[in-house]
Amino acid sequence: MVASPRMIEPPSNEAIERAVGAALVRRGVHGRVVVRELSCEFHGSGPTVAVEIGELIQQWSILPEDMRDEKVEHAVDRLRSAVAAALPPPPENTGVSPIVGKLIGVLILAATILGSGAWLLRSRALVTRARPALAVSSSVSPTTAAELADARGRESCEATRRRLYAGATALDVDPLGWVVELWLARDGNPTPLTSEPAMAQANDAALFSRLGAVAPARAAWIDTGEPNRARLRFDGGYLHPFMQADGRDRFIALVDQLVDATGAEHAALFARCAHSNVRDIGGYFRGLDTGGAAASLLFAQGLFLDPPIVDKAKLGSEASALGELGRRTAGMEFSVLEELIRDNGGRVLAIDSPAPRGSVGMSFALGGPLRAQQAARALAKQRNIH
Repeated sequence: MVASPRMIEPPSNEAIERAVGAALVRRGVHGRVVVRELSCEFHGSGPTVAVEIGELIQQWSILPEDMRDEKVEHAVDRLRSAVAAALPPPPENTGVSPIVGKLIGVLILAATILGSGAWLLRSRALVTRARPALAVSSSVSPTTAAELADARGRESCEATRRRLYAGATALDVDPLGWVVELWLARDGNPTPLTSEPAMAQANDAALFSRLGAVAPARAAWIDTGEPNRARLRFDGGYLHPFMQADGRDRFIALVDQLVDATGAEHAALFARCAHSNVRDIGGYFRGLDTGGAAASLLFAQGLFLDPPIVDKAKLGSEASALGELGRRTAGMEFSVLEELIRDNGGRVLAIDSPAPRGSVGMSFALGGPLRAQQAARALAKQRNIH
């Protein structure tokens, strides 16, 4: 649901005014910027103009800094266009005499003739080298092909991210360049998490049909360098089921199965661009209890945004961050977490589990891919670690 203009905090308006004003000054445009309701007004030496920036105002608090800058630049371009359109047209009379006009025409004609001759000479020289050059360019090394594919994936994923932060839904997600990841953590057992038999059983051959992936697709465990951490990465066509209701349910069932089989204390399921560590789309988070589930959300989602939602200075060292988050969320009431997550587009579930203390999970609907970010932000604020 789109927030009412009355719910917009004045500090956001002031921040947008400063950002837009500074961007205009960098382009040599001076005047006063005013954000009023869902519009941005520019008061300069000419007519006052305004453009609609409702999405920017409503999403300012959750946008990463790079996305804010990009949307501000877009607003500035629209303002400049509006200013140019509002100005009176220049006079038609150029003040050039007929004699000067004829002289200019002669010079242009001479330059055209000379340029055509030079072009003809260059074209003849190029003909003799065309075939060898063509033969060389037709050969593309595997390394170059891989680099081109990575570049296309990066460009496509960043374009999709821009659409998401502008308000697009899951239906607008182009899978190119995205990966899905499943993260597990277990600190209460000294045995390496990766040695659990269930980990080997969760392989690409078994998961492709189970999750409903679309070829080409690949699933593989990633070496985290930490025996008590594990990450399963899904590339290619695994994003299709992740962004569909029944496919998301299959992913969540896989997470629950692995948590129960390995005794993992924390779990998270999310999607991100393959070239970036920013976890844009949060799907599912689980812990041994209410506080553990909250810690999973704050760690797996809040610490991996740009900028991070959680203040790392309040967590001590990076290695101890998860444990510190667990201490900060310990004792949290189920009803408190349930209300907070519900208000931010998710739901909390008490899960029947063979684990000693049971489990709590939270999932986020497909309609709002960035809702997990909003929930993590609200939770960090509620626990005073934002």
